[in-house]
Amino acid sequence: MYSLKIGIVEDEVIIAETILLYLTRLGYKVVFNALSFKEAILGIETQKPDLILLDINLGTEKNGIDLGRELKEKYKIPFIFLTANSDPATLQKAKQVKPLAFLVKPFTQNGLYTSIEIAMDNFQTITTNKEKDVDYLLVNIGKRFSKILFDNIYYLENNHIYIDIIMADGKKETIRGSFSEIMPKLPQNQFTQISRSHIVNDQYVGEMNKETVLIGGIHLPISRRKKSTISLNKM
Repeated sequence: MYSLKIGIVEDEVIIAETILLYLTRLGYKVVFNALSFKEAILGIETQKPDLILLDINLGTEKNGIDLGRELKEKYKIPFIFLTANSDPATLQKAKQVKPLAFLVKPFTQNGLYTSIEIAMDNFQTITTNKEKDVDYLLVNIGKRFSKILFDNIYYLENNHIYIDIIMADGKKETIRGSFSEIMPKLPQNQFTQISRSHIVNDQYVGEMNKETVLIGGIHLPISRRKKSTISLNKM
């Protein structure tokens, strides 16, 4: 598991430094801070960020909308538009690129945190089962999003309003949420809900019968309601 890598594309130095400070406080890793379209492309291709914070009105020949289009069509990287007093025509063009969120300047650290939370949660839901290169679950740990590889998850356990994620490397993370919220974010050909309490990673199932599933050395019960829907041949 690791924190998201974020790139900043902002031509106003003071604002860029403020964003960098906020992101550092929130626990994210800033992998580049670009002033122009050209610098941003270099940072994207060398640093492979997970998210871009992108000013719409870059003071260069190519603006943030041009870069947003590149991010969506070529790099498949999510981005949040940063905007101050953009005219209606510019905002309309920006909407057509379909960013995950807009963040109006000036903004607070909490405002930035909320925008990232909403944007990445939407990105996870949109891309899971659609993009073959999405191989991770985004989870909110404390006040930052982190990645957990699908292949590192043994099973998930429902614990009232929390979910325990038990991993193959021996670690455990606890997040707030429900199975109805997290199941759409998991690849359906890899994970199976065997009861109200457990979702398992099919590739780690050691053995299975009508009563239990063995995974990570632990026998997890299959609920009566799920027995008729779970295929023994799936796992």
